[in-house]
Amino acid sequence: MTIQQPEVPQAFLSGVANIMMTSTALGVETSAWEYSKYYYVTNAMYVKTAVITNERTFKALPADVRRPS
Repeated sequence: MTIQQPEVPQAFLSGVANIMMTSTALGVETSAWEYSKYYYVTNAMYVKTAVITNERTFKALPADVRRPS
């Protein structure tokens, strides 16, 4: 189920939720460790970013902009 961030503490306290899988940021913002007995870092969520562009347009950019960071 999806529980909105402000409702997480009440969901745990009322028994609506007894497990939570979340990104690090949301887990920290909700102080999730205060509502559960166990906390495991699973490294299950990684940000993946992709950029798709036209090759001709990309090659027209200055070399310092095209260089990977």
